[in-house]
Amino acid sequence: MRKNGLVINHKRTLRIYRALALNLPRRLKKRVPARVKQPLAVPGAANVCWSLDFTSDVLTAGRRFRTLNVLDDYNRELLGVEIDFPLPAARVVQVLTRLVAYHGRPAQLRTDNGPEFISARLTEWCGGAGHRLALDSARQADSKRLHRALQRLVSPRAA
Repeated sequence: MRKNGLVINHKRTLRIYRALALNLPRRLKKRVPARVKQPLAVPGAANVCWSLDFTSDVLTAGRRFRTLNVLDDYNRELLGVEIDFPLPAARVVQVLTRLVAYHGRPAQLRTDNGPEFISARLTEWCGGAGHRLALDSARQADSKRLHRALQRLVSPRAA
């Protein structure tokens, strides 16, 4: 109103604003349940902790594909890469079953909070196979560094 030349009290402006029902309720923040934060432990031997992460890229035709990367945290060995257009949780379980049959069973699987990793199917598979599923927060970027380095090697334009 002041831009139009009307000089009125801020209390009167607020009263008019409320009378015309222009006030909107404030949006509340969505509360995320607190998790127990643990430091990123370095495993003492190979095949103790595996990290899982997704990367994505686009083909020249414009179609997006995703890769599931499975790394051993001790020796930074790339245990497996699965590339496909859709990679649902059932496919993640299938890949992990194949890798466990070949490399042996790890004690822990470290993942982020992606929808494929927090699904009931993967949680059920981990419980039945005796794996501990560790969901990392976004602040623990140490394991993400390995996945980004792998993505830079695979896709030079991502650097």
